[in-house]
Amino acid sequence: MSEERWRGITLITASSFCFALSAVLARIAAQGFSSSQLVLLRFVVGLGACAVAFAVQGRLPNFAAWRLLLARGFMGATTVLLYFFAISKVGAAVATVLFYCSPIYAALFARVFLKERPSRWMTVGLLLTTAGAALVSFKPTAEVTNDWRWGAAAGVLAGVLGGASLAVTKAARTVADTWTVFFAFCVIASFVSAPLAVPGWVPVFDSPLATSVLGMALAALFAQLLLTHGLGLVSATLGSALTQLVPVLAWALALTVMQEQVTLAAIAGALLCMSGIGVTLAGR
Repeated sequence: MSEERWRGITLITASSFCFALSAVLARIAAQGFSSSQLVLLRFVVGLGACAVAFAVQGRLPNFAAWRLLLARGFMGATTVLLYFFAISKVGAAVATVLFYCSPIYAALFARVFLKERPSRWMTVGLLLTTAGAALVSFKPTAEVTNDWRWGAAAGVLAGVLGGASLAVTKAARTVADTWTVFFAFCVIASFVSAPLAVPGWVPVFDSPLATSVLGMALAALFAQLLLTHGLGLVSATLGSALTQLVPVLAWALALTVMQEQVTLAAIAGALLCMSGIGVTLAGR
């Protein structure tokens, strides 16, 4: 395996940890803030980081691939809104596992639009990691309410759109740099979420959850940058398979930070997920 590909794998693995941390912190912050406000705050922080980056580099964003950037921005914005809504309704663990079924959809979109053909072992690995992620967060005794149904539906739809977004991000990274792709994402996501967030706005710094909100935004910032850069070094299918680490890491953080109880099914799921990632990497 080439050094470039290993670098991409390392970046996406680090990104997965940051995404898991962001999901757990978003769940904590959802006790006092709406999902749309959390999304807006996340991307306002991202815009600030972009402004600093472009100022330091002494340049402006490269909008040569503006169609791809628009598509990535709108799909990504809708995906994050659905995902955060799911977190607020069904919790970080369940929402994360539903969302991170996206590798299956990413592989399909990559095959159609990027002409990538996943190998037999990669397909097996994707199925194993998705099944393992499901076991990690499966709670058979949980009460099913209307809120849970809406949250679960949002999580599934976020997974579908997330797969498409990953494929488009991969395409955009062939012609645009990481900061440009991320900047377009933040601008569009801010415009999409602002009308939903502003009417019920809750002052952030007056809340005891302010630290969780800031931590969520910063973790998501690092996660998105690492993922966007990493996707420029590996295939969309391999990159999406590596993101299946997120449900396992989110479960582990929920166990330690939020002190959720561990089940045998969760342990088995974590092992299955790691095995699936190993099979996928071997298939490369």
